[in-house]
Amino acid sequence: MDLELKEELIILLKNITDIQYENFQKTDVHDKVLHLNTQKNVAKVFTYTEQKILESEVRLHFDSFIKKLKIFCPNLTVKELLICCLSLRFPLKTISMCFGYSNINSIKQHKCRIKKKMTSDVNNAFLFDFIFKNR
Repeated sequence: MDLELKEELIILLKNITDIQYENFQKTDVHDKVLHLNTQKNVAKVFTYTEQKILESEVRLHFDSFIKKLKIFCPNLTVKELLICCLSLRFPLKTISMCFGYSNINSIKQHKCRIKKKMTSDVNNAFLFDFIFKNR
């Protein structure tokens, strides 16, 4: 894929994800995600029930983006797709807490696997950079 086409795709993806995130912000689970890091001296993580609600809301609100990711990277797992969606707006520490982890090591491992899947067969490094920029 040439550079111009990649740039056009990034602009399109940014517009899509901005709209989808705007709708996701209106959910109760979004507020819970935002408050994960604000609790002093308490390593708050999502319960299994909260994780399922988050998964459902992310899949609902980021449906178009998830479908595009599956086209470009069909080997991504459900969890990896969720991590990609959350990584558009949240730091790794917050994402870790969403998945019930008290530290970021597991999410870093997922991120490495995602990068490998995005760059092994076809070079979708531009897509990886779009998702994980500044993270």
